[in-house]
Amino acid sequence: MKVTNALLVAAALALVFGCAQDEPADVTLWYVYRGPMVGGVNLYGVDGVDRDDLWAVGGGGKLLRYDGVHWRFYQFTVTDLDLYDVAMVSGNSGWAVGADGLVLRYRQGRWSEETYLSGYDLYGLAFDTSNRGFAVGDNGLVFRFDGERWTDVSVEGVTADLRDVALAPEGKAWAVGDAGTILHYDGGAWSLVAGVPTTERLNDLAVNGSGVYAAGDNGVILHNPGGGWYRMPTPTARALLAVAAAEKRAFAGGVSGVLLGTKDGAWGPVKLDPGAANLNDIILCNSDGGWAVGDQGVILEYRRAWQ
Repeated sequence: MKVTNALLVAAALALVFGCAQDEPADVTLWYVYRGPMVGGVNLYGVDGVDRDDLWAVGGGGKLLRYDGVHWRFYQFTVTDLDLYDVAMVSGNSGWAVGADGLVLRYRQGRWSEETYLSGYDLYGLAFDTSNRGFAVGDNGLVFRFDGERWTDVSVEGVTADLRDVALAPEGKAWAVGDAGTILHYDGGAWSLVAGVPTTERLNDLAVNGSGVYAAGDNGVILHNPGGGWYRMPTPTARALLAVAAAEKRAFAGGVSGVLLGTKDGAWGPVKLDPGAANLNDIILCNSDGGWAVGDQGVILEYRRAWQ
């Protein structure tokens, strides 16, 4: 990934994972991006199918694109409503959701209003490469896009606000929300998961080869490796608003700039100070690179290196 020195402020080395003394150390590097065009807008979601082509969304309908060198604001105003999540199907196709049930669609190089699914806010969005996916939001709402139209597929009796949704292998999916709510989609229907080991609000989801992660308030991180959910120890009591995973590596971020990382199952702090702004979303394009976005225009870049 090409990043000029003028756009990065090197912050610190973080999470030096143990290797044999005669081998190079596997070091994760986080940097604070200081793009002059980003400003102080709160950023709530980030996604892309290529680490040199990503979109971020935020307060007041703001849309930003990363072209491999710079983050820049989208040149047109589409809405003034807050946008909470974005999901890219390809470099030329994507979706965003936000306040009042707003859905935006990206086609042929332009964003436009697609529809309003309800009067409730939509917080989470996930799509696969066949342009099929889900959106979730307040009052337990779950909507499915089948490639042509949106349909309400909410679970009867579930009224907790849902904060995120993630796709899993074999056409399955997960959604999480307030009061420890977890929903599971088995490929045919959604259902409420029983026996969740927390009543804290769950804010974000991530899926990798070792299973599913859910991050939430009071430092909660849950993991489901395939046989059920359990709570992982973490070194913080701050609310975790974002979690991302790729291969065997995962990161979580949240309130007041807290940033955690894990490898081989143990969570520890990343020694980077992005300031006091909340970190709202993280994407790992692979185990070697990714981004985090947050309040006050905070953007972090992650790169893996050997030394």
